[in-house]
Amino acid sequence: MLDTDGDGSLGAWVEPGQPADARKDTRLAVSIYAVMPSPADGSVWGSVAFRYPGAIVRFDPRTHLSEIYNVPLPGFGVRGADIDRNGVV
Repeated sequence: MLDTDGDGSLGAWVEPGQPADARKDTRLAVSIYAVMPSPADGSVWGSVAFRYPGAIVRFDPRTHLSEIYNVPLPGFGVRGADIDRNGVV
């Protein structure tokens, strides 16, 4: 879930493919390839490999919210990924 309403908490949301609503969060529809728990803060990172270009997703289990990091084109085809105490590498 992306915090697209900016309130810092999980609330009502719109489904993928529905029009954006600034008053609601947005549900992500991604397939995670590599899953990496962060020893620094307990978040869970994942590489999104089954679309082009790839992306990295960070999920915070305390808030149940996610962030997605896309790269500019031409992009990349993510597969495996790893994490250390400083972040995703």
